[in-house]
Amino acid sequence: MLKKILFFIIAIFMMQSNFINHDVYANGFYSYHHYFDNGNNTFIKCMDSEYNRNVRMENLIKKELDIPPSIMRKTDFYYNYIDLNNDGDNEIFVLVVGPYTSGSGGSTAFILEEKRHRLSIKQKFTLVNVPIVISESMTNGYRDIIVRNFGGGVKGRYIVLAYQDGAYTDVNSGYEITDLKDVSGVAILCDK
Repeated sequence: MLKKILFFIIAIFMMQSNFINHDVYANGFYSYHHYFDNGNNTFIKCMDSEYNRNVRMENLIKKELDIPPSIMRKTDFYYNYIDLNNDGDNEIFVLVVGPYTSGSGGSTAFILEEKRHRLSIKQKFTLVNVPIVISESMTNGYRDIIVRNFGGGVKGRYIVLAYQDGAYTDVNSGYEITDLKDVSGVAILCDK
């Protein structure tokens, strides 16, 4: 209960302090952005997940993972559009949370791309937790992705997924950083 009260007080303070920013997209909808202190007196912008359901995306992932219909009803898809390689085209980062896709070590995530109105899976990850930070640092022309990794016997840590040999490293192969103090970028799926 104390955590809820503290969270509410912090939320009120942030609204009063103008830490919450509202961006209007071309479709007229608002996306709420928050900021969190990365420990170095600088802030990482936080972007909430998209709120419009994307049935094409869900069906593609359902087919890829062979998720049974009964489990599909208990599965949530959190996603954001983000340009990972600065080519002007957004990829879609998706976190799939449910009994078929999540465990004590995290959840399954995907990077999707759309070309000529056709959605395809570019990469699949496991053991992913939020926050997910899309760093301004780049490796081989792609922005580094930083994920929180914990559970399943793993002590909490941040893992940097760098783009190498045509794909991002997986969570078990990424390199560990102790905190986000020297990181700049945007955190996605912040409402997850």
